[in-house]
Amino acid sequence: MFKYIVMQKLRSAKKALKVYYGVFLGGIIFFIIFAPWVYEILSAVNLSEYVSQSSIGIVFLSSVCIFFRKRALSFKMHPATFHFSFNTMRFKQIKNLSIIISIFNFLIISFLLYVIIFLSLFPVFKVFYYLIISTFLITCLLINWVKYNSRSISGMTIVINEFLIASILFYVTMVTSSPVLIVLQLLLLILIILHNHLQLNDWGNYLKDNSYNALINYASRNRDIALMTQITVEHNSEKKRFIQLNQLTLKENNSLFSFIMITTMRVNKIYFVLLSLLIIFCICIGNLEKPLIDIQVNFLETIRLNSILAMFLLNIALCNIKEGFCERLVSILDKCRSGLFLPYSNIVIIRNFLYVSGIILTSILLLIAFFTQSNILMALAVILSVNIVMLISLCFSCRVMRRSWLFRILSDLILLVTCFLLFI
Repeated sequence: MFKYIVMQKLRSAKKALKVYYGVFLGGIIFFIIFAPWVYEILSAVNLSEYVSQSSIGIVFLSSVCIFFRKRALSFKMHPATFHFSFNTMRFKQIKNLSIIISIFNFLIISFLLYVIIFLSLFPVFKVFYYLIISTFLITCLLINWVKYNSRSISGMTIVINEFLIASILFYVTMVTSSPVLIVLQLLLLILIILHNHLQLNDWGNYLKDNSYNALINYASRNRDIALMTQITVEHNSEKKRFIQLNQLTLKENNSLFSFIMITTMRVNKIYFVLLSLLIIFCICIGNLEKPLIDIQVNFLETIRLNSILAMFLLNIALCNIKEGFCERLVSILDKCRSGLFLPYSNIVIIRNFLYVSGIILTSILLLIAFFTQSNILMALAVILSVNIVMLISLCFSCRVMRRSWLFRILSDLILLVTCFLLFI
């Protein structure tokens, strides 16, 4: 049985290598050319001096992997293996082997994070940090399994409490390097194992999700575009909407605003996570007193390089938000010209788009200004300028009905200069 499992893994890897050989070859060439340069940048940044910020980043990414991913399985089996071995004596052995493989993968991820942060492999006084990171990630692996196995509010409450305790222990242990706290981390890991027993209440649902993940892996491994499109259509049709437009009290003056707000809330989770990461990194870098990279530039002697990095991160986030609203406005107006009837003029549609985008942009900028302790008047000027750029972009999109690359570059440059004012 185990021989056939290994052969199946090797066949899958061979097929992926055959289909994506250009990507693998490009990755190897990229690593050979840019590895010394990346190492010099990491050495200049010296993340080991920012253990607190690195710990917060690891906790945030772990929370995203646990709470923002549906059908996230802590261990996986091939659906055929599951089907033919479920009622046999070897099923438990296969399940334990899958758990060991998942733990081994997380140990490798922990080692890569350890190397990126400390840029060292074997010093004894720093290997202690590898034990802390690996214990936390394995704990998150088990918490994710508890979350998948929970079907009630009380179960999700237990999951949230376990993750909060594990995150606090991890952060304090990384900052203080206390051996007592690493013992507490290990005890928490043991308690989660004893409480959960790595059992599952609904093996039928597990087989369904496992088959779904296997189908996605097959489509991506073979680059089957038709199957990928079919999976996407079926997934969107089965997606549950917690807020429907007909659930709200609609009137003539708020129906369009409610529609735009709901469609904005339904944005892809990956898009939301990436924008959140950009904003969080922007706040963290903007708050650092010590420059991340020590570069001597004559005309930037009075300006911190951290401010420039934070400015670019914030500009990327704002430009993506602006382009998203403009594309949706163009899509709605194009449908109106194709026959969709809306009892609103273009000015009313633009005004409602501006309301929603203004709430989002103002909230983001106020949050960044609060955490970076920016000048209040400067922050208000930045908020006003960004909303004016958004208004002009929406009006231009409505009038031209196509995306002009020249206007997009000009508006992005204006946003870049405006973002810089926030970090002076």
